[in-house]
Order: sequence, then structure tokens, then C-alpha cells
Amino acid sequence: MSEKIYSLLFRLFPARFRARWQEEALELFRDRAGYERGVGPRLRMWFDILCDFAVSLPLAYMREHEALDRAPVAARPAGPSFTMLDEKPIRSSAYLYGTLLSLAILAGIGFMAKHAGHFPIRADADSSGITIDPWATGAGGDGDGGSTLVLGNGEGTTHVTNPSTVRPISKVVHVADPAKVPFFDAAEKHRVLVGVAAVLKQRYPDAAAAQRLGKSLLGAESTLARTNDPDAFAAAVTRQLRADSRDMHFEVAYLREAAPAGATPTVNDAAYSASMRAANCMMAPSILPHKIGYLKLDWFPDPRVCGESLTSAMKTLSRADGLIIDLRENSGGSPEMVKFLAGWLFDRPTFVWNPRENSAAGMWTHSPMAESGLAGKPVWVLTSHQTYSAAEEFAYNLKMLHRATLVGETTAGATDVGIFHHIDDHFGIGLRESKVPNPYSSPDWAVHGVDPDIRVAADQALETVQRLASTNLARR
Repeated sequence: MSEKIYSLLFRLFPARFRARWQEEALELFRDRAGYERGVGPRLRMWFDILCDFAVSLPLAYMREHEALDRAPVAARPAGPSFTMLDEKPIRSSAYLYGTLLSLAILAGIGFMAKHAGHFPIRADADSSGITIDPWATGAGGDGDGGSTLVLGNGEGTTHVTNPSTVRPISKVVHVADPAKVPFFDAAEKHRVLVGVAAVLKQRYPDAAAAQRLGKSLLGAESTLARTNDPDAFAAAVTRQLRADSRDMHFEVAYLREAAPAGATPTVNDAAYSASMRAANCMMAPSILPHKIGYLKLDWFPDPRVCGESLTSAMKTLSRADGLIIDLRENSGGSPEMVKFLAGWLFDRPTFVWNPRENSAAGMWTHSPMAESGLAGKPVWVLTSHQTYSAAEEFAYNLKMLHRATLVGETTAGATDVGIFHHIDDHFGIGLRESKVPNPYSSPDWAVHGVDPDIRVAADQALETVQRLASTNLARR
């Protein structure tokens, strides 16, 4: 069947051309058809043939002349000679066939480009970090429907589909169902910027900074409004606020589905639990040489979901002579998990701090923990500029209590309790509203971050601690 189609297509060439080359062309076609079997190779073969026809067919008519037929050998002179060739004009039918063939090829390419391998585009969370962090949960204190959160601090931006289903997960991808994007025009962009400025003026604890940030944001409207993608617009506004304020808690989020007023995030649902368990609760314990325990922890998950996983890990690590806790890629998380983990490092309840103002409950470790053998053993905490929020609080507390040695880089400097406010049905902003009480005389990690006791590059911190730990433990 394919050979018959090829023969019919070959009839488009001039008669003298067919007489000279048809048999050779058919032989080449048979060879290639016998080699390239299957749908993919055959499609590629016919694509090449059609492209070749589109190029060679017009050339065949342009170069058609009597010399295409071989002259009799006897008629050829013995030596070099010149022969005058009579050119024959191209037939109008050749132009017609060439045009039709070219249009067919272009239509086929356009169809394949539009439909081949087409899949719906879905939004997913950026795996480089978490952007909304359940530092605290519940409605805003003034009853305005704000959702109390501490905003996490990854470099990327999470696409939040609905505030009622926010998952505080770092480096775990969530795929959202595709949703219809509302009309996003210049007026909507202006409303969002004006709304952000209004929230800053009403809610940001530093009134002077709020006024300055609002003016700066509106002054940059022409630059920020260049994009027509709402996710990119939200990310650009977030970057602008963070750059102007050095406050990494700012987060402007685009909500793909219209958010109901007063929606409150939840953290202990089935999807969150499944995501955490699938990621082993973002932790990886192991025992290094010289009986050094190592806990890689990239998130402080809710202990209601991951408490058993951490307990199992810490029981294993309790057999070690010392412990390294790696927070270099930790984006934050639950304050309850912070004190739960710290509880394994003390032999009695230890006051850490109170994460919320006007709260009767202080923050104490859960010490002593059953089967813990780590109290009194040396602890090292690895940090980097990608250590955020709750991870900074954990490192800061252990440093102030002289319970651990911090090794690595200064942390990101993200602290304080924050609130998420809706600007309209599809946009919202998270920002800090109250200062976290600091029980220590040393300044906390806001903006500046937590300084390490031993400063080294983040990628060299583990190797440095292993050498230090093996030396120290050998002396014990």
C-alpha cells in the first residue's frame, strides 16, 4: 500500500525524470520501508519523503531539458565538448501540484504541533521550599477572618489552590486540578496592589515601614504589571516586598479557586498526613562512623502526624555517642514539633519560649523522653542561609541554652507570628503582625538570622562536624 502511494506521488514529476529515476527511487523506498517498521519510524519516513518532494518537485521542472535523456554513446565526441541545452518552460500544473503539496505539509505540521503530546497544564508547589507555615492556627485575633499563620520562607512560590486546604509541606509536590483562571487585567492588578498597600497600613507592626512599602509598591506598578500570569504577578509582588523590607515573611499568593471569606487553613487532614508519611515526615536518621548519630530534617511536621516517626528515629539515634541535626534545608514548620524534638535532648522540662503573645501556655520541652539516651551527649546543629522560621527557632533556642554547637552559615532571619489576609477572591497576602517575645538577652533571629558558633560554607558543614565530633568523642 505504501509503495503504491509513493508511486502515485512520483507521477507528479516530469515524464523524462520518471523514466530516468523512478525504478531507482522505488528501490530506495523499498529498502527504507523494510528497515523502518512501526508507527513512529513510518511517520518519520513519510515526513522525510514529503519534505523531499516539496523541495525536489519544483527543481525537477525547473531543470527539465532534453539532456536528461542520455545521448547515444556513438554520438558523443571522443574529447571534451560543450552541448547547448534547450530549456523547457515549467508547466502550470507543476506549480499547482507543488503548492498543494506544500500546503498539505504545512497543515500536517501545524496539526501535530497543536495536538501531539497535548496534556493539561497543572499547578504544583515549588519543590525548593515552603511558603506558608503553620506557626500558629486559628482565626485572626480581631475576628476579621484573617487566618493565623507563620509564613515559611522558601525561594520559590507555592501555588495555593484554596486557603482551606493549605498543606504546610516543604519539598513535597502537590498537583492541583486545573481551574479556570479569571480575567486578569490591569484593573485587577491595580486592585491587588492597592489592597496590599491597605493591609500593610492597617496590619504591619512597623507603621513607618508599612507606609514606605505601600508607596514603593504602587510606584513599581508599571514594572510589576508587565506579566499577565497571576502566579508570576504574585511572585513579583512578593519579591518586591521582601527586597524593600528584608522581611521574609511577606507572601502574596494567587488562589486558583475563589476562596470563601474567613477560610481557615487546616493541618491535620488526610491529605497532609498522606503527604508527610509518603515523604517519611521529611526526616532521615542514620548512624555515621564513630557512633555519631545524624538526623537530616527538612521540615518540622505536625507531631500529631509525625510524632511516632520522630520517636522511632530518636530511639535509634539514642544509641549514638553524639548527635548531628542537619537543618541546612529546613523551611520551618510546627512549633510543637520544635519542642517535641528538643525534649529528647534534656533530662528535665526546659522552658524555651512563648510563641504567641498573651498566651497562658509557655513553651516547654517534653523532657524527659522515655528511652532517650541523648541528654548530656554533645549535639551539633548544621545551618545555612536556607534555614528558615521554626528551624531557626530550634537552632536559636539550643544556642541560647548552650545545649548545641551551631555549624555552618547564618540562617535566613525569618521570625514573628503572621496572618494571612484575603485581598479579593483570588489574591491574599501573608505578613507578620506581632513580635514574638524573646526571653533571652541576646537579640533573636529576626532579619539578621542566627549566627553559627563555627562559621563554614554550608556544603562543608557536615564534613567539618564529623571531624570535630570524632576528635571530641575520642577524648571522652
